Amino acid sequence: MIERVVKVAAWGGEYQGVYRLPGAKLVRVRLHTRDKVVAQRRLRGMVAEAESESVGLIPPAVQRQSQGRPLTDHLAEFTAELRSVGRDGDYVDTIGWVMRKLFRRCSWVVLSDITASGFIQWRSGCGLSPKSCNDYLANLRQFVGWLVKAGRLGVDPLVSIERVDMSRREQYRRAFTPDELRRLLAVAGDRAVAYLVAALTGLRRKELGALRWDDVVLADGSAYIVVRASIAKNARRARIDLHPDAAVALTAWRSRSTGPWVFGATGLPDVATLKSDLASAGIAFKDESGRRLDFHSFRGTFATMLAASGMPVPLAQQLMRHSDYKMTLKHYTDAGQFPAAAALQALPRFSVGVTPKFCNLLPPPTGQKQSFAVPSRPSGKDEQTLSSSGDCHALTPGVTNSHKGSETPSARTGS
Repeated sequence: MIERVVKVAAWGGEYQGVYRLPGAKLVRVRLHTRDKVVAQRRLRGMVAEAESESVGLIPPAVQRQSQGRPLTDHLAEFTAELRSVGRDGDYVDTIGWVMRKLFRRCSWVVLSDITASGFIQWRSGCGLSPKSCNDYLANLRQFVGWLVKAGRLGVDPLVSIERVDMSRREQYRRAFTPDELRRLLAVAGDRAVAYLVAALTGLRRKELGALRWDDVVLADGSAYIVVRASIAKNARRARIDLHPDAAVALTAWRSRSTGPWVFGATGLPDVATLKSDLASAGIAFKDESGRRLDFHSFRGTFATMLAASGMPVPLAQQLMRHSDYKMTLKHYTDAGQFPAAAALQALPRFSVGVTPKFCNLLPPPTGQKQSFAVPSRPSGKDEQTLSSSGDCHALTPGVTNSHKGSETPSARTGS
């Protein structure tokens, strides 16, 4: 082991400490003093601290310094590094927004507050969908992974947390019925414009919030919205043609709007506001199955109305801007709103002349032979005949008696 102080003339006579622990690299450190005794004392403290760190008695200095700093300070440095390596600005802003919201909801202030049990406790009562919970976990793991890599945390406190299993998840939200949407619009006041545009375009909340009047074209015979790549979830520019009702609503709204943002003056309704509007319209926030109506339900409403109108699946997928048609059908189309009974009645009709009455479909009791209706067979013909057995009718094929004697119809009954 090496431990000594050296006066450095270039530093105005200040001392430099030089030390090396067994099996470690040589370390040189400026001691900021011209007094040799003070320099030796400072170096001794540094060496003792390094020895304690090397045997695990205390965490490394960078971890100890990081523990007391606010999480928001670490988050600011994390997002700054993401920007420095070229990550998309909107993505970085979203990460920061999500993390700050999670810190508040979990009551986390400093690094030592981040625990697996704290996150699991919040997740169990947050009321969010399985996908949203997994998204929160993914963002948190990215942040904590950066902390570990930077040496600010010694171990990952989230390593024991598992993702929510989504393979058997039940539907979390539902779509508005046309009647519910009309009732909501009737009581929503100025917010009705945002609700209507969301339901007739399928735009996401974030996309609507970033919509500028420069993105909206309301010319006669050609009304559409341009979704810029910078605000689209899939980072692709898209043109969304407007339903006539949405075009009328936006035209009236533009005459009252100020500033470049379509919904900048009032902002978009939050969950609490939407719940209040639903209550005013006499609509339950959750149905008997626990499915909720939130802002993203307007996107599901758009997909459901497209399907109900008979829209071909590839075109519905295009309008929803999904990369996979399964996403459109499985997660956004509320099949419970389709008139299944009416659809069955619309199928082609088939007639066999007599309406069969199906009965005795279950097997007979154990030990009892089953009875079969054997039809009479007209001379010279080989065809299926409707025969009765008691008061039940069944459509059965003709049976040829292979026993000795003539082919006489008989009803084989068990004894």
